[in-house]
Amino acid sequence: MESITPQEIQRWLDDNRRDRDWLAEQTGAAKGTIANWLAANKRKPIPEPTLRLIERLMCDDLLGEPQFSFGEAKIIRQAMDQEGYKSLRDFMRDAVIANARQLVSSSESAGDCDSILAFPEITLLHAAAGSPVHTDGDTWTPNRQVGPGRFACQLHGDSMAPNYPDGSVVILRERNTLTNPTLKKGQIYLFDCGGEKALKVYQTRVATQEEIEAGLSYVSPRDGKTKVPVLKSLNRSHPDIVVKEPIEWLGWLDKADNK
Repeated sequence: MESITPQEIQRWLDDNRRDRDWLAEQTGAAKGTIANWLAANKRKPIPEPTLRLIERLMCDDLLGEPQFSFGEAKIIRQAMDQEGYKSLRDFMRDAVIANARQLVSSSESAGDCDSILAFPEITLLHAAAGSPVHTDGDTWTPNRQVGPGRFACQLHGDSMAPNYPDGSVVILRERNTLTNPTLKKGQIYLFDCGGEKALKVYQTRVATQEEIEAGLSYVSPRDGKTKVPVLKSLNRSHPDIVVKEPIEWLGWLDKADNK
C-alpha cells in the first residue's frame, strides 16, 4: 500500500485549516510527538497503526468516506473520473451490484450457495480486565449470528465489572471495518499495550504539571485545556492508565452486539 509522507500530512493540515493540536487529539498522541513526526529535519517515524489512522482522516476529506486508506481513496477517485462518476454513492452501488452478481454466479456454478452464509466461528482474543495481559488468539463459536467484521474477546479480571465480569466474552467490531475509526471519549475499545491487550474506556483528563513536563500532554482545540489521554476501568477500584505512547487499538465494543 502506498504510504503518505510527513510533508503530505502537513500540507493536508494546512489546506484544511487544521493544526497539530487537532491531529494530536484525533490520534491520541502528545503534541510533542506530533511535532517530532512532522519535523523538517531528523523526524521520528510515524507508527504504522497511527499512519493508517491519519490516512483514513485524509481520505475523509478526499472522498467524504473514511473507511478507505489514502492509497485506496486515490485509486477510487481515479476510477470514478475514468468512468464518469460524480457521486461516490452511485459508484459504490454499481460496484457492489457487479461484485454480488459475480459472487452468486461463482457460487451457483460451484453448487455451494449456502456456504456464503456459514459463520461457524470467529476469532477469540484474550484481554485483561485489570492490568494488560499477553495471551495468544483462539477461536470461539457464538450462540447467535453476528455481523461481519466482528471478533470475540474473553476478559480476565474484574476491572470492567459489573457490566463485563471476569470470564465474560464480548463482541467487538474490527477497527479497519469502521466507517470512522477514531477514538471517542467514553467508548470501550480493545487496546494493544506493547503486545499486551486490555479492554478499557477511552477518556481524557486535565494533565498534571509532571505529565506536561514529560511531554505526555496536548492542548485541546475545543476548550484550550492541557490534557492527557487515559484508559479507564468501569470498576473504580482500578486506577487509570495514562497513555505514554501512541495508542494502538484493535476494536470497538458496540453495545448493540453485546445485549
